[in-house]
Amino acid sequence: MEYINKTVFLNYLSCPTLGWKTKRGMFPKLSGLNNELLTLEGRNIHKEALKLFPGIVSGKDLKLENSNLSAEELIVNLDVNQSVSAMSFVAGGFYAKPDILKKLEDNSWHLFEVKSGSRYKVKYTNDISFNVMVLSKLGIRVSKTSVLYLSSGYRLGMGSADLFTEVDCSEKLELKVQEFVSVADKVLKEVECETMPTPIFLRASFIITLAFILAVVLISPPTISTPLEINVSHATLAFVSCFNIASSILSDTISHTLSGCPSVTDSDVK
Repeated sequence: MEYINKTVFLNYLSCPTLGWKTKRGMFPKLSGLNNELLTLEGRNIHKEALKLFPGIVSGKDLKLENSNLSAEELIVNLDVNQSVSAMSFVAGGFYAKPDILKKLEDNSWHLFEVKSGSRYKVKYTNDISFNVMVLSKLGIRVSKTSVLYLSSGYRLGMGSADLFTEVDCSEKLELKVQEFVSVADKVLKEVECETMPTPIFLRASFIITLAFILAVVLISPPTISTPLEINVSHATLAFVSCFNIASSILSDTISHTLSGCPSVTDSDVK
């Protein structure tokens, strides 16, 4: 079975057709030297973040040592205050891979997301909420969530602890997680359906992205050099087809890549 990952889920919430096509790999993957550099930087930042958690264990190593156990069974045996990185979880047709999970004294979990930005962004809430939703389906209680992003006050020579700013976003997530849980079954049904859903623009951020694309379509040199009716056709096509909203995918994918964990494609998890 192919699972729905974070990128597919969030793209669906922007536009159902966008999520449907993302699930089927109908968009080009990021490539080129620039993307390779961004990926490398993201991985290095993620490695620095791991230094903040003494004794942290790798989810991949745990799985190799206990291949007959599920992820939720593996983390139960961790000690209080012990952390695990990049553990993969599957529940109800969804796939999640939180950056870091730390076990708390009441056996709940503190989830950390590592970001390479230098300020908190609203979309980070969506990233974490998806992970919390998947974990909740497995009975894993996340009682605290934080984002680790780059500190603007960091200077060369400072330690790893000075590299990051931690923001507690637990309260911000409560309603968002409830929203995701309420629509999860619908997303799963429509994304798995063989019939492509009708494009519907659901997010304000998506409309902003669309406006930018329309501007590019209308003022780009190739378009200007063509008759006016061609301009209208291109703009209309961009408006009614989510296939042309590739920049949304680039944004979500780069965000996930820079967290140190390159976005998992559905073909990676069977």
